[in-house]
Amino acid sequence: MRLASTSSCAALASLLAAAGCSIPAPAGQQGASQGVQGQYYFVNLNSPPVGGLVTSDAGLLACGAARVTVDSTVSPPQYAYDWFAAGSAQTDLCGPARIPWASEVTLTATPRDGNVFVGWAGSCSGTSPTCTLSAGADKSVVAVFGPSGSGHPSFSDPALHGPAYGTFLAQASAALQCSRCHGATLDGGAFAPSCAACHAWPLGSVVSGPACTPAVCRAGIECGVMTDGCGGTIDCGDGCVGGRTCGGGGRPNACGGGGASSGLFLDGFFPVGAFNQTSYEMASWKAIGANTVQGMPNLDHEGWANEARRLGLRQIRQPFGSVGAYPPAAGNYASVLSDPDFGTGNVLAWMGVMPNSTSWDEIEYSIGPAASTAQYAINTGNALHALDPLTPTFLNTGINGLGPIASGWPYVGGTFNYTMLLQSIDWVCNDIYPYGGSGYNASELRGAMGGDHVVTSADVATYPLLAPMQGKGAIASIGVIADKQRAVAPGKALFAYVEAGCVIAGSPVVPPGGIRAEMWDAVIHGARGIMVFAYVGQLNRATSDGHGCAAIPAANAAEIRAQSALLTSLGSVLQDEIDPATLDATPSLPALEAGWRDTPSGKYFFVLNTTNVDQGTAAVTLRGVGAATSATVIGEGRTVPVASGVIRDAFGPYAVHIYHLP
Repeated sequence: MRLASTSSCAALASLLAAAGCSIPAPAGQQGASQGVQGQYYFVNLNSPPVGGLVTSDAGLLACGAARVTVDSTVSPPQYAYDWFAAGSAQTDLCGPARIPWASEVTLTATPRDGNVFVGWAGSCSGTSPTCTLSAGADKSVVAVFGPSGSGHPSFSDPALHGPAYGTFLAQASAALQCSRCHGATLDGGAFAPSCAACHAWPLGSVVSGPACTPAVCRAGIECGVMTDGCGGTIDCGDGCVGGRTCGGGGRPNACGGGGASSGLFLDGFFPVGAFNQTSYEMASWKAIGANTVQGMPNLDHEGWANEARRLGLRQIRQPFGSVGAYPPAAGNYASVLSDPDFGTGNVLAWMGVMPNSTSWDEIEYSIGPAASTAQYAINTGNALHALDPLTPTFLNTGINGLGPIASGWPYVGGTFNYTMLLQSIDWVCNDIYPYGGSGYNASELRGAMGGDHVVTSADVATYPLLAPMQGKGAIASIGVIADKQRAVAPGKALFAYVEAGCVIAGSPVVPPGGIRAEMWDAVIHGARGIMVFAYVGQLNRATSDGHGCAAIPAANAAEIRAQSALLTSLGSVLQDEIDPATLDATPSLPALEAGWRDTPSGKYFFVLNTTNVDQGTAAVTLRGVGAATSATVIGEGRTVPVASGVIRDAFGPYAVHIYHLP
């Protein structure tokens, strides 16, 4: 069976890169190699091209086959490649190829056997036969060849759709419909691109198969008003059972929460996550308060999850099998159905991996400013939703600045924006590191970076987007980003990263008070969970992966422990409605920020000094507290008077006070 005879569609490159439609590389080609920042990176041909040859100018890659034979009688399906003959030269050198960090590499696609080059996907894009990859992060590339003029020879051809397509068909409740993959109007959907690039219009005159059948509500799974998959909507009501509530698990239109649901987000559980730590590090992170682990750096993913379960830690991670180590297989998410944590509640949210991620930790989406990359995020989110509608999807946007969000980033041709990017994502996260991030935060934030810096009018004159931070510390950048995310992604649950120690060698290290302030600034601005950023092993030792950072200081670890315990104990308060209209709090000084909750157990106000400067005594004017005359300060063993709705209290450097009133 020749993949070269299956399609000439220029959009097939995107199809192969989309979730559920890739052909895996032969054994040994999807390596576990991961580059080292500043030293070298890897280039990998993620799916060996059939019908043509891809070579690199450095001679490290030469990959192409005349045929691929698919044995679908075994699970997983086996692929046998008939590699092109090239004298004594090999044509199965598909990577990963190790490239010096400062070097570029040019790939050349050469058709064979009368085929034409269709296009690139992954880290390369477009239809030019050459692609130059810039120095930096690891690269994953797909090249597609095909004859001119042919369309689908068979809707069930596994060489066209890949093994995950067969899995999808096996689980489908109805006959194959083009609209299931290509969208209700066949102009691009959850798994595949528009059919128009290959077929005459109107599509119905060419594409066979039944008309779109509207979806029906799945009792106990879906709820509320949602799309019917054919351009309309259906009302699934509120048929959640077993203590689940509509949206209770953090995903709209899905029953979630489980157990004796309180109606709170995550039933009052507040995630404090350790970021990208191996199974060997989990116990140490639990000891300082982590209740969640995010991302799997282990090659032994099952061992990682087993240790998380053993320690009682919740998980935010990829499904097993969705990545090798680096780079990831493009959209192989069908493995979620056989994941041992599927449906158990152990996984709070599923993550995906970008094929051309700039992330060195292999678990973030880290979207680059390209429509094809952003479309991949949408496709993978849709794929995960289709397979597991009860579990939310998690995305770290990796946007280190205010301008990109304000301008609708990623912004391609005036049509693709941040809101579109997040349409299939439920939980949204971002990483702003006021102390250690000055080396890579966007230019409009650099005026506020340096941790202890207080934003002045001169800063705002230079960087107008800093206006909301005037008079506040650089810590406030976390909240500013959260506010902008909430504005362009309404209804999405927000999460935030905070720094635990050194982020970049030579940059300032966050002090204990800075950690406290970063956590509570995120909470005040609506974070539903906190992820603590550290390199693998950094809690116990200096980094050994080229980052040049010392171990997390003991005082920082102690602060993480204290604040994690406080956040966890207040989970049922924090996961209630954010800043309800029944209350309000207005500090008298610009350096202070406030948030609040109105709960069955009372009214709570959180007030933070965003600076490392002692602000002395400040007034906080409360609304909605009636004739209250005193407030308890949580965790401080004291009360403060309330006079005509006003609290006066001292706010030292990075102080946070939590006031509780009946």
